[in-house]
Amino acid sequence: MKICYYIKKQEGMRNIKNHINSKVFFLVFILLLSVTVYSKVLVVHDSDAKTVEKIVAGMKSIYSEEYVLVAAKDGADKVKAAKTDFVVALGKNSYKLCTENLSGSKIFFGMLSNPYSFTLSSNTIGGASFEPDPEYFFNKLKKVFPKATKVGVPFVPANSQKIIDKYKAAASKYDLTLITESVESTAKIPIAIKALASKCDIIWGGPDAAIFSTVNLQIFAQTSFTKKIPVVFNSMKNIEKGGTISILSEYSNTGTIIGKMMKEYKANGSLSGSNIKYPLKTILVVNMKTVGQLKLALPSDVLKPGPTTIIIFK
Repeated sequence: MKICYYIKKQEGMRNIKNHINSKVFFLVFILLLSVTVYSKVLVVHDSDAKTVEKIVAGMKSIYSEEYVLVAAKDGADKVKAAKTDFVVALGKNSYKLCTENLSGSKIFFGMLSNPYSFTLSSNTIGGASFEPDPEYFFNKLKKVFPKATKVGVPFVPANSQKIIDKYKAAASKYDLTLITESVESTAKIPIAIKALASKCDIIWGGPDAAIFSTVNLQIFAQTSFTKKIPVVFNSMKNIEKGGTISILSEYSNTGTIIGKMMKEYKANGSLSGSNIKYPLKTILVVNMKTVGQLKLALPSDVLKPGPTTIIIFK
């Protein structure tokens, strides 16, 4: 009898332990599942696949998590269905879509031209500007045009004064003077472009994406051709429409900046320093068709294709 009682008691204890263990296992499983979901990062983008791939690779090199890609053109329902705690918005349309539909997420951004012109949402943590760092931009510009001393830029103060001031301060470090021509609206940019042609050695399109309408791009190209003055942009799309060179942000570097922000925020719950940062690496694009039309003699090392130099004929 005592032996039977002992055996039954032991079996009862084992059943209790098994029950407790199963509950603990279930709780651990749920916890791990929640961590997995938290670790995913939703990337909403306006850009082409190759650009997004490079940015994501940069983010993964710093913040190694699972990235879920959704195109902004797929709409709000698709974005809301893929919602994660951390969200990266690449481009103006993506940022607007995310701020309007993902109020509970922490939003990071990239490929946002002149981010100072945006009213950042309360759940926006920070991000990377579309334009390269001002000092790196002028450093590259001076290498391409070593004899240049005056760079002109048209802009609308209401949109771009803050970022223009940052570029103006950086230009002086490379013996360059940034000559600004301000107008009250983007519709008057053609007036500013024509006025700059007689005041400077180079015309820079500037950091305000709003001014690059089809009409304004035509004026940039016409002024460049008739006045024999180089025009500099910060995008591949614009240089193909009559620009001389473009100085682009390196996309993988944009990704590493965002990755560092996500990693820091996850660790500390905040960011140190400015929440708007500039890519520190650049890609030079040279349009040899325009270079030929303007009869420019560029330094030979500038014309060597490589990882940071792209030569086009458009």
